[in-house]
Amino acid sequence: MILIICILYCSLILLNFLIIYNSLYLIKILNYNPQSLIDINNKIINTMDHAKSNNNNNNNNNATVAQPAVVIGKSGKKICCSCPDTRKVRDECVVQNGEENCKQYIEAHKVCLRSEGFTVV
Repeated sequence: MILIICILYCSLILLNFLIIYNSLYLIKILNYNPQSLIDINNKIINTMDHAKSNNNNNNNNNATVAQPAVVIGKSGKKICCSCPDTRKVRDECVVQNGEENCKQYIEAHKVCLRSEGFTVV
C-alpha cells in the first residue's frame, strides 16, 4: 500500500515538473512575457465584443425592414402552388422544346394565374 502511494506521489511530482518544464520551454521559445499574454487576451475579448455589438446592430436593422406580404389566390394557394396542371405542361414543354416554342402553354399558365387573382406580367 505504501509503495502505491509513493508511486502516485512520484507520478504527481513528475507530472508537475513536466508541466512547468513545458511552460518554461514555451516561454523561452516564444519570447513570452505575462503582460503580452494579457494584452493578446484583451484584444481577443475586445474583438469578440465588437463583433457581438455589430451582430446586435444588424439584427436591429433587420427588424425594421418590412417583409413583403404573401399573396394568396382565390383558391387559397400561393402563386407557386396555383395552377399545377398548366404549370406542369408549360415546364415540360420549355424543357423539351425551349421557351420560344411554348408560348401557347406559357400564356395558358398566365391566364390561369390571372384567374386566381394574381398579377402576372
